[in-house]
Amino acid sequence: MMRVAYFTAFMLGLMSLMAGCQSTQQVVNSYKLLQPRSATNLETTYLSCASSIACEFARVDDVLVINENTHWPTKDAIERGLLRLEGSLFSRHHQYGLSLIPGEHEVVVRFYPVTNERMESFHLIHKFMAGQTYKLAMYRQKIQGNRSLLNVAIPGPLCVDLLQNDVVLRRFCRPFDAMTGMGEFVEQKV
Repeated sequence: MMRVAYFTAFMLGLMSLMAGCQSTQQVVNSYKLLQPRSATNLETTYLSCASSIACEFARVDDVLVINENTHWPTKDAIERGLLRLEGSLFSRHHQYGLSLIPGEHEVVVRFYPVTNERMESFHLIHKFMAGQTYKLAMYRQKIQGNRSLLNVAIPGPLCVDLLQNDVVLRRFCRPFDAMTGMGEFVEQKV
């Protein structure tokens, strides 16, 4: 009977120790995400995104950033120091920004412009400059002018602006195709 009690106590202690290690790793990961973003740092650049519902970074170059199924940061992105938490730690849906080394990067962003079930994927290749703050913002472009009732029913183009220090640097729009509902993002003059 004593042996069973010792064995049970040993196993409970071992499980507590293992759970403590996992909690410690989570604390370390959270600490890495909470590091303050510094746009004035000449060795890095900062990139965030915005959409009416949500947006998340899928990939930077060959590094997966946010898992598409779980919507949680990947271990590789955390260890490389790519992610920064925006907003409150206690928010139900976390928004993340990227801390990048200056230079040319391919960034893939998942935008959720209408609902969490409908995703728009956007690919950007851009040369990011040191010490700058960038933002990708998705919106539905309003079409001005005298339009018929049929044309008013069709949504305007879906656009993504790349802002550098709150100034529009590049604009990509995808017109709505009534037949397929899809189209390609095409860069426009700003």
